Amino acid sequence: MGIFVVRCVNGTVRERQVFGVASAATVTVSVDWIDRYGRRVDVFDAPHVAMVQLSGDAVGALERGSILAASPPHG
Repeated sequence: MGIFVVRCVNGTVRERQVFGVASAATVTVSVDWIDRYGRRVDVFDAPHVAMVQLSGDAVGALERGSILAASPPHG
């Protein structure tokens, strides 16, 4: 689990959304919560920035400039 400042460059980011990490095709992270300017929100979109808490296998490997891509829902 880690807290990151992220920029959405396309589409929409939602709580509980799952993302794949571009540098590691088989690992994912999920959005636990989103904070925009000190206020918790459920969603934010491009071209905005927010502070998010991410959890998952790849959190420890994330670094400045990491690219995340939305993963399709399973089921």
